[in-house]
Amino acid sequence: MTKKPQPEYENDNKNTNVDISTAKVGGIRSSVYFKYIVAFSVGALIALFVFITAGLFSADNEADVYKILSNGFYTAAVLVGGTGILVYCSSGGVFDMISYGVRGSLNVLFRRTPKPGEPKDFYEYKVQRHKKQPKFLYLILTGLFYFALSVVFTILFNKVA
Repeated sequence: MTKKPQPEYENDNKNTNVDISTAKVGGIRSSVYFKYIVAFSVGALIALFVFITAGLFSADNEADVYKILSNGFYTAAVLVGGTGILVYCSSGGVFDMISYGVRGSLNVLFRRTPKPGEPKDFYEYKVQRHKKQPKFLYLILTGLFYFALSVVFTILFNKVA
């Protein structure tokens, strides 16, 4: 069998040594806005859950409405912003020793030989774990937004009550 000759295309980019792993891939999921949209949506769902369970739509007076709105937005702020703060702490290495110890204990209990490529000591584990830093700023900013809404409705509650 003979190979068919492939058509040659003129390439504007003369640099053919492109590392695919570091190339930016387009699309909605790689967008910065997508992370914020997801974080705001999760916060809105949390706040909506609190609104429904606290009886926002059957509240009798303005003070109750403002109180429920403040509580809902504060709950969303604590959960979304708190998650961002935990990710920040984790990326700084706060939980590395705990996770290394738990991982080592589980290896002793369930598996006798380590897999190839696993770190041999804590230093290698820490270096391997912190090669890529997770992004967390969008969670903290979203939490601050919901906290600001909570403060606004708390002020309105205090003026009405």
